Amino acid sequence: MGMTEEQTTQPENPKERDKVISFQLNVPTVDLQQLQVQPEALALVPLRVALE
Repeated sequence: MGMTEEQTTQPENPKERDKVISFQLNVPTVDLQQLQVQPEALALVPLRVALE
């Protein structure tokens, strides 16, 4: 069973678009502006990678 055109059309609003893609891929969304990253995890990221 395929998706209807309405289900596959991507909204222009970025947050709504992310919700649609998240639903289609069955992957939860994460708001990185609200996420608290543990300092121990940040210490594992090499500086050159963090600056990319």
